[in-house]
Amino acid sequence: MHRRKTYASLVVSIILAALPYGILPLMSFFGRWHFPALLPETWTFQHWGSFLHSQGAVGASFLLSLGIATCTATLASTGGLLLSRAVSYSSFRQGGLFFSLLPVTMSPVLFATILLFYFQVAGLAGTVAGVILAQMLIALPFAIIYFHSFWSVRILRLEQLSATLGSTPVHTYRYIIWPVARPFLLVCFFQTFIISWLEYGLTSVIGTGQIQTLTLKVFLYIQESNPSMAALSATLLILPPAILLFWNRRFVFKEVSL
Repeated sequence: MHRRKTYASLVVSIILAALPYGILPLMSFFGRWHFPALLPETWTFQHWGSFLHSQGAVGASFLLSLGIATCTATLASTGGLLLSRAVSYSSFRQGGLFFSLLPVTMSPVLFATILLFYFQVAGLAGTVAGVILAQMLIALPFAIIYFHSFWSVRILRLEQLSATLGSTPVHTYRYIIWPVARPFLLVCFFQTFIISWLEYGLTSVIGTGQIQTLTLKVFLYIQESNPSMAALSATLLILPPAILLFWNRRFVFKEVSL
């Protein structure tokens, strides 16, 4: 009896967790729909058609978000790996980790409000470069914290051994550090991509409403009481993280276990 209750609870939990992923794509095909009706009066492919033919703003926002997230994740992952080495091997390791934690623990909206004046002076407010830089101020410290445990005594001994055998720092990174760090870099890329992809507070404040990423589009359509377009944007919002999650589970975790 106890096993049946556990199995039933597990099934119900899975259904409730998967329910939004089924409802959102379904709502994106809604035509005329008025609350409290469960189903719309009409169904339409118009919303997806405009996205697939790049005729609407959702397609542009999707590509913009994809470019910003990819750029931020690439810079944060590579920069975090290099900077974390300096932090991990420094005598001020605890202080470096503490200051790396500060941007991560602060509210993104509050953090962006503090930075907005400096971005306006630098002419970066309302620009794609400014949004990427602002997101880097959160993604990079996260990557440093993630990688600080990678630089263990074992890695240090490998570096010292390669130097003893006559290897240059470039060859050490290319043939020793990179093969070991590659799966960790991929996982960090996935994490920082998600941070950038779903970021709303920094993007809305630093972007001053001019950088219309997909996350901003979801809230915009909700405010406009346009559930079909909001559902379409939300569906597109969950696709890249789902693909990256499958890819990490299929390849990265397998490589780490080997």
